[in-house]
Amino acid sequence: NEQFYAHPQDRGNPFLGWVPWALNLSYDRMLRGIPGTGTREGGMSGKLLSVNLDSIVMFRFHALCLRVTIVVCILSIGIILPLNMTACSECEDNELTNYGETTIANVVQTIKNDSETTTNIFSTIFWGAGQNLYSLLRLYAIALCTWYITYYTLKNIERDWKENLVLRRVYYLEADHYGNRQSELAKTVYDDNG
Repeated sequence: NEQFYAHPQDRGNPFLGWVPWALNLSYDRMLRGIPGTGTREGGMSGKLLSVNLDSIVMFRFHALCLRVTIVVCILSIGIILPLNMTACSECEDNELTNYGETTIANVVQTIKNDSETTTNIFSTIFWGAGQNLYSLLRLYAIALCTWYITYYTLKNIERDWKENLVLRRVYYLEADHYGNRQSELAKTVYDDNG
């Protein structure tokens, strides 16, 4: 952060220069106060602008959602969508719309077309009794992608939960909010020199 900005109040140009500056703020810096935003001496001293712990938890939740969305987009566009779209490309009696060809219904339709005597879809598809091997592999690949997305999401939630507990401990239990506020008030309101 210091390599980009020589002075704490230098936040780049007013149009979009503040964006990299804001993205480089750490959670700790936002909790403790942002340098150059004080109320005295041109922003260099006094009460600094800061956010509370609820805001940090919200920022962390949005970052979690962004990470999960990126993984879901990569897997969906890179693996699941091509598997669904190419499942029934040579079927003559394709009853699906263009949108339907992008869903798992296209894969299941291929399996139904291969065997006319489908009685129980779960036993037939899962165990592969006389089914097209490539269609079954498509379904297993989609299931593996779904399991990976679920695993990735749960691991990230667990990690963020632990980090949020640490932040709560530091913010509520180890910080001296009352003492800090008393010292700020002593420097301003109760100052006999001014």
